[in-house]
Amino acid sequence: MVAGVVVLLVALPLITLPLALALGVRHLRRYLLAESHGVGEVLADLRQGVLGSLLVGLVTLLLGTALALDVALGTAGVLPGGRVVVVAGWVGLAVLGTVLVVAARAWSPATGWRAALRAVPQELGTDPVGACYVAVAVGFVALLTWQLPPLVLPGLGLLVFASLAVPERLLARG
Repeated sequence: MVAGVVVLLVALPLITLPLALALGVRHLRRYLLAESHGVGEVLADLRQGVLGSLLVGLVTLLLGTALALDVALGTAGVLPGGRVVVVAGWVGLAVLGTVLVVAARAWSPATGWRAALRAVPQELGTDPVGACYVAVAVGFVALLTWQLPPLVLPGLGLLVFASLAVPERLLARG
């Protein structure tokens, strides 16, 4: 629940959503590893990462808005080939959400977003089933939030938890 609060509060301006997810992942990872995981650590990460995250947040916001607009216009029947546009828009939103969550898992203040985004293709390529799990988690949180907006708080926390749990299943197999 605390991870959901961290993500929700930092993501309120929308442009800071990637940073918010990364902070939630780092907070929950520290908690699971029994490291210091208080507000001070979250604020330190926030201070170190806010400037470097603005470009990633802006690109994410613009892409998400364009894809959502395509879905809305395709559903309304305004665009020719609307069904294809709707399907492509939903697939694009799923891919965008999955890439965002996987990159947020790889982000750290020391390496930044460039290294995190470079790690995404390798992570998705080595574990395509895990990528599907993350995509389902993104879709579930979106559906949950659409149906009942107050559930965004636990939903974001569950998304952060899922992003950490998916790679752990490979480690458990050995």
